[in-house]
Amino acid sequence: MGKKTCKHQRAGIPPRVIEDVQDYRFQDRPDTCWITSIKNISKTMKRYHSDCPSPNIKRFNKVIGAKFGIIPNYQKVSFLINKYIYNNTKYIVKEQANSDIKELKSILENTNASPVIISVHLTKYLNIMKNRYDTRTLGYEVEDNNEIEGYDHVLIALDCIGEDLIFFDTYTPYLHLDGENTKEKAIFKLPMMIVDAIWLEARVEPRWMMYIKKESPFQKRLEI
Repeated sequence: MGKKTCKHQRAGIPPRVIEDVQDYRFQDRPDTCWITSIKNISKTMKRYHSDCPSPNIKRFNKVIGAKFGIIPNYQKVSFLINKYIYNNTKYIVKEQANSDIKELKSILENTNASPVIISVHLTKYLNIMKNRYDTRTLGYEVEDNNEIEGYDHVLIALDCIGEDLIFFDTYTPYLHLDGENTKEKAIFKLPMMIVDAIWLEARVEPRWMMYIKKESPFQKRLEI
């Protein structure tokens, strides 16, 4: 009898992808997709590198998360988060604008870098996902509302397999009330050409991405 394989292996998705994502659905207060993404890539770095201490998540919520409610400038918030991650993990956040699929694939193949956060056009993303996945599996829908048109959403790019991008949707786990297999349901696959088309076009710096990479341990500590 042949060796048994899980459904993700049969689908061409490495088991490590499932293990690396963190489920923050059971927190008292769910985060934004962006904050949850930061937590995911921070924790993933600890899995990849034993010398990377785990961030203090409670302090993260208090010092950084609260600032989302009072600072409308995302660049300012981004700067604060970058400093927090460096101080707690000794990894530094890399932000790149005008990126492309080749660069994204290269970073995902870099063993010294984390999964990558990419910012996508929410309406276009959901329209594509609803055509490819059961809406109940996706977990949420967008109503016909002008306010949400073009609204920005972030995904965590985990791996490239052939011409497909494997990614984690940070919102999906919050919406599965049964609490079963939430990580598995939050993992999706789309052709990289489609991802490139929905990679946020409304941003000042198009095709923006962010990831964490190991830097020199002798760098000066940053102050929040």
